[in-house]
Amino acid sequence: GWILLSSAALPLLCVVLYLAYRHYRANTYRREALAELSALDPTHPQRTATALSQLLRRCQLHLAPEADHSSQGDARQRQLAAFCRRECPLSATDIRTIETLAFGAQTLEPEAMTELMEHSRKWIVSHRHKPAHREAKHA
Repeated sequence: GWILLSSAALPLLCVVLYLAYRHYRANTYRREALAELSALDPTHPQRTATALSQLLRRCQLHLAPEADHSSQGDARQRQLAAFCRRECPLSATDIRTIETLAFGAQTLEPEAMTELMEHSRKWIVSHRHKPAHREAKHA
């Protein structure tokens, strides 16, 4: 009986380990993005916003390489929101703020930049690999 049980458990263990390894490898970009995000300095808003914008685009490119990643503002927020499991932590205002800061069009207090970085961290942690299928809203 024990031989039969162990012969059934061994392949199951192999499958579980393989799936865990695949999950770990698939989320390498996420761990790297979080490490890069934690290294950003909120006291330099323009430099941080530029790096943050590039970081979010790289994550999005990793998730959907075939998509058009040149959108800005509300369209960009909708693209990022499509990957969210629940409500997207990055609002359209957050995206516009990142874009305007990256081009030096405005300034931001370090506390507000920290909050923006936290919203980005939440998105990186919580997004899914395939965009959610949402019904198109007609006006």
